[in-house]
Amino acid sequence: MPTPTINVPKTLADPQFLGTTIATLYTAPAGQDGVRLTALLLMNQTTGSVTARVHHVPSGGSAGTSNRVISDLAVPSDGVPILLDLAGVILDPGDTIQALAGAASSIVFALYGIEMD
Repeated sequence: MPTPTINVPKTLADPQFLGTTIATLYTAPAGQDGVRLTALLLMNQTTGSVTARVHHVPSGGSAGTSNRVISDLAVPSDGVPILLDLAGVILDPGDTIQALAGAASSIVFALYGIEMD
């Protein structure tokens, strides 16, 4: 993999509610040198604790226990944000971030990082 010459920090996945079934929230673009993740935001909009699960799925793979990076994290109630530092996590082209919540319309998810070219 060549050394990236352009690093573009950006919102990789705009804030959105997680569903109760696994869904792809971000796919690392083809034709680039990868994506360096910087942070993940989880915020529960309900009055009770709700769990969240996040997977880093290699290109062509599917979500499973072997690629789970956050396993049933209890996100506290009433809009208390959890900001997770993802420094050092690199997605190769075609890798995905997939996630789900324990209850519908409860957890807001957003992903931030740097696309390297």
